[in-house]
Amino acid sequence: MPQVSIVIPVHNQPMLILEAVASLKAQSVADWEAILVDDGSTDETPAVLQNLASQDARISVWLQTQQGAASARNTGAAKAKADWLLFLDSDDWLAPNALGSLLRAAGQDVHLVHALGLRVCGDHSQDPSQVHLPGGDLFHRLASTATFMVHACILKNSTFHELGGFDETLMGCADWDLWQRVIRSGARSRGVEDFVAFYRQTESSLSTFYEQEFRDGLIVIARGHGPDPRVPRPHPMYADGVSPAEFPAAAYRFASWLAGLAVARKHSTQGILRGMQALPAEPLSASDIAAALFDAIPIGLGDFRPNWEGCWPTLKPHLQEFIQRIGTIARCGPSFVTEVLDHTERLAATANASDSIGVVGSVASRIVRIPGAIPQIDLGPDIRSFIAVVRSDRGDVGQLEVLVDQSFSNGRVREMIIDRYLREVLFNYLKIFPFSIIFRTATHLVVQKELISALARLIRERSVGPLLKKQICQALVAQAFVLPIVETGMISPRLEGRLTS
Repeated sequence: MPQVSIVIPVHNQPMLILEAVASLKAQSVADWEAILVDDGSTDETPAVLQNLASQDARISVWLQTQQGAASARNTGAAKAKADWLLFLDSDDWLAPNALGSLLRAAGQDVHLVHALGLRVCGDHSQDPSQVHLPGGDLFHRLASTATFMVHACILKNSTFHELGGFDETLMGCADWDLWQRVIRSGARSRGVEDFVAFYRQTESSLSTFYEQEFRDGLIVIARGHGPDPRVPRPHPMYADGVSPAEFPAAAYRFASWLAGLAVARKHSTQGILRGMQALPAEPLSASDIAAALFDAIPIGLGDFRPNWEGCWPTLKPHLQEFIQRIGTIARCGPSFVTEVLDHTERLAATANASDSIGVVGSVASRIVRIPGAIPQIDLGPDIRSFIAVVRSDRGDVGQLEVLVDQSFSNGRVREMIIDRYLREVLFNYLKIFPFSIIFRTATHLVVQKELISALARLIRERSVGPLLKKQICQALVAQAFVLPIVETGMISPRLEGRLTS
């Protein structure tokens, strides 16, 4: 018996199905079966499927009239022989390590194993550093948002059938609905920090039926915020779902995500707005709506690292119109539109940061490297804030926002970096200049006899007295380090204040 059954619904995909099956044949685990379910194709796809099956005994083909992907997946799952199921769409593919990674994490006490996947659109691919396993309570996440790709998971065959399989009444979001039921049931899940799945994003793979997509998503969100009779024995923590009071915020976030997708693709948001009319009026978080828009726009553009500075002037008017409408429906205050746009510009400017000044709307940004000199920052008159993305050779340190007013200067940016990231600045300096810093510190200590008693206390009581701290501070400042050269008069009080506190 195979270890895993891969169910692939197919409709009019005679070429891409070849790539999907090729990714199965490239797996490090060869003990699998593939069940190809043709969902009423009207081209040469059935003949292509039969040819694939004739070449490999692990592949079987089933035909049905067109009933949708959820129905085709259920048909395939009913034919599966393995204990584990994986659902792969015909235009997507798996990494060679996919089955091996997922099956290694499987066990008798595990019902769902989920890993990571990347979207691919032409020559563009998501940055792996931007994709992470979901944190926190998984059911709470699934109550509000789809959390992982359908083909980045394996599910126990018995669990799938106990919970009724995919909901065939949903045109979209059926996999999200299934994972929500699985976790509600108390089934144990395990996350794997491996990239196992690739989602091929094309114009046809993204739904343009935004109103239907919103309607289906709203059904899944509503189910997550209340009891679900389809789960006969829910975990006590999830029997009643997430608090219904959280439903409006989740619904508006999902609507905003779809709107970001539509605006980026130059499509109308009217269908989404029609669907939102039934939502309750509820004060909304401007940062939540901005985050949803910011997350969706690169997907809609088909460019996962877009040039925000270049595309923002085109996007902003359409986003502004949608935000005004959503603010009216939710009865938000007069500043809501401005707040959402400001938050979105900050997110975009941070993502857009490079080694030269970039501007998104009224927000400028730049990478500042430590150690390294602060570059000259020249900003235009319409810039309201500057975001410094601080990086070291170990990676991102953090970011800070500086209000652009009459007091704005390079020195102020430098001072704020030192104030917030003093520990990281010191670490990077010590890493680069270890011998000189030790020598200078030792020199300062030995020339002042009164510090001998402080050193004795340090050894005896494992505490550093103020005098010793001050000398260490002076030794560091004597190197004129930090970024790497700053005015001693500015940095000394900062260091001394930190080290004597």
